[in-house]
Amino acid sequence: MQGLHHNMFEAGSMIRDQATPSFRAYSVRVSRRRYVARGVPGGYRIWDNKARRWWGDLYELCPDELLNELNGEKNSEKLTALLQQYRVQKR
Repeated sequence: MQGLHHNMFEAGSMIRDQATPSFRAYSVRVSRRRYVARGVPGGYRIWDNKARRWWGDLYELCPDELLNELNGEKNSEKLTALLQQYRVQKR
């Protein structure tokens, strides 16, 4: 069993696909984004994949900058400024 774990970690983030021996023998895992924009009647809402619930308000335009910050650095000052900016656009 120890040898199996050793070989698994040698590949790093690459995982050997034993089931399909083709030229695409390795696949890279891509993490899911936690926050995504979903179209709803009247605009867009932000869906939190981890908590499985809506986050924030209804936005008329897709809040791309807000999503990038939520999924990226999560700088509270920048998030506050972006939320205020999107609220002003709503009025």
